[in-house]
Amino acid sequence: MKFSRKPGVQTKDTHEDKILKRLFQRYSKGAKGIDPFARNCEWCRPFTNDINPDTKAHTHLDAEEFIDAALIVERGNFQIAILDPPFSDRQSGESYGTPNLYASDSAKMQRISKKLGDCITDGGFIIKAGYNSNKFHDAFELVEIVLATYGGCMNDTIFSVWRKTSSLERWL
Repeated sequence: MKFSRKPGVQTKDTHEDKILKRLFQRYSKGAKGIDPFARNCEWCRPFTNDINPDTKAHTHLDAEEFIDAALIVERGNFQIAILDPPFSDRQSGESYGTPNLYASDSAKMQRISKKLGDCITDGGFIIKAGYNSNKFHDAFELVEIVLATYGGCMNDTIFSVWRKTSSLERWL
């Protein structure tokens, strides 16, 4: 597994950080992607979603509903995904004006992560942004971590890249 620590740019639009942009370019290689928490990031268009209707996302559903719809139409047909939900109540309040819709319900976030993993083809990738690098799906292995630092007393952001090694459905 590759690990690096680099200075980042903290913003509510995570895609504006060069670290995430470089990771996405390296692992997507122009492949079809999905982003259930896109805000104003259009890299995976038309499969971009954000619950906030005042963003550039293509759809504005709850992330779980969006992924459920994608599973019906595109199950296993995405080569890359971005998993970048609000990390905290503060971040959710700044972006959505409400307490955290996802981190406050860990079961919901676990379902979202599992379903998003099911959308990815074998050999595809999920780039996860957050305050942890916890495994979220049994069919994925960790291939890279980039720790984005901001200085002072600001929390780092952990960008973890996961590769799908197998479709568990084959074994069930």
